[in-house]
Amino acid sequence: MGKTRTSPGLQPRAQRTRRVLVEGARHEFAERGYAETTAKTITARAGVAVGSFYEYFPNKAALLYEIAVGYLAKTASRSLEILETRQLEGNLLDDAHRIFRDVASVALEGARDDPGLHTVLRERRRVDSRLQALWQQTEREIINRIAELLTAVGFRGDSSATALVLFGMIDGAMEAHIDGRMLTDGRFLDAVADAISAVVATGLPPVRK
Repeated sequence: MGKTRTSPGLQPRAQRTRRVLVEGARHEFAERGYAETTAKTITARAGVAVGSFYEYFPNKAALLYEIAVGYLAKTASRSLEILETRQLEGNLLDDAHRIFRDVASVALEGARDDPGLHTVLRERRRVDSRLQALWQQTEREIINRIAELLTAVGFRGDSSATALVLFGMIDGAMEAHIDGRMLTDGRFLDAVADAISAVVATGLPPVRK
């Protein structure tokens, strides 16, 4: 089996084949899970020969990795944009509540859009070192942006450590919410934003009267 062929420079027909393989795999992973998805089921879904799979991907792990790149990039880019310091409007606690509610909403939306794929990616990152490294890199970018935001609002504590905690609050709470379905999404997002705002408030300078 050869190396994974990248899409730049491929002929239109080859680009289409690669695209339908990725799309077919996305559906297969979401519906069957990782273990039951094979090159055969992916190519059957995509409507191409099994041999075509190995022209573009060495194995299904490489294909899942490519899907993860797009999945994480979409969520991360939106989250990073929300966390830009230019989003600050002046009332620090109101800003924190709005910004972190929006970030939690983006994460929740990503999981809700394709819950089967979300589950597969979360499970596989624990056993696939390459996927784990990609996931951690994405998380670090978001955590660093949160730390920058905390610094910008004058947070007096350890911005980097607090950023990690705040990220964990969002991530962990979201997984519990998706699994448990005890709250409406709106109530959940408000609760996350309230909790984070309370943490942020402890490190903000006192308001001058």
